[in-house]
Amino acid sequence: MIFFHIIFLVNENLAETAHTVFVNTFINNTDKANWAKSCFSEYIKFSTGGDWGKEYKTGNYDKEVLCIRGTDIPNLNIGQIEAAPIRYILNKNYEVKKVKPNDIIVEISGGSPTQSTGRIAFVSDKVYQHINSDIICSNFCRTLTIKEDYLYFFISYWNYLYRNGRMFDYENSSTGLKNFNFSSFVTEEEISVPPISTINCFSAIYKSLLDKIVENGFEIEALINTQKHILPRLMLNN
Repeated sequence: MIFFHIIFLVNENLAETAHTVFVNTFINNTDKANWAKSCFSEYIKFSTGGDWGKEYKTGNYDKEVLCIRGTDIPNLNIGQIEAAPIRYILNKNYEVKKVKPNDIIVEISGGSPTQSTGRIAFVSDKVYQHINSDIICSNFCRTLTIKEDYLYFFISYWNYLYRNGRMFDYENSSTGLKNFNFSSFVTEEEISVPPISTINCFSAIYKSLLDKIVENGFEIEALINTQKHILPRLMLNN
């Protein structure tokens, strides 16, 4: 348990370092006033909604997938996905809605009075290979494919705004459920975009930090699984 706690603390420090690198590179940069103004939609190559499908194979609902929900997003960002349910969807829907390596999943509906919608999970190539299953997101989420050169800039800027509560300004609610106004956010929220050379230097650092976070997450997952198998045997032997 102590070892788990240490790894969690290391990951918290890595995440904080990633945030600090972003702020120092983009938000506090003295050249920021000369940068181009843009919006998130300029860097989205493809966007699609999710699917909830069926709990069991039923008729043409026979494509087995791992379905990422909003509640799975925090764990997915550290490479853990055990809690995500298996669902069955139409094959034709999977071809349109499948999550690919380096896609982003956005929570569109959910949240709480103190937690906004709009959280994202990054399904890096490393995470995708580790999961080793066909993946979609639920119908309360959305999947984005980002222009490759701007991927880590996009992720870090989005997380920065989420951390600072900006997504609360793009929410509406119906029947007690909060919804993120995704279209308005990605087209109306103004962001400052530096030269691509600055983005490239930042991306190399940011990627290495995210990779380390998920590697630590894989280690935690492996230790938990080992513990699950060993403890029952120890109890039987006693």
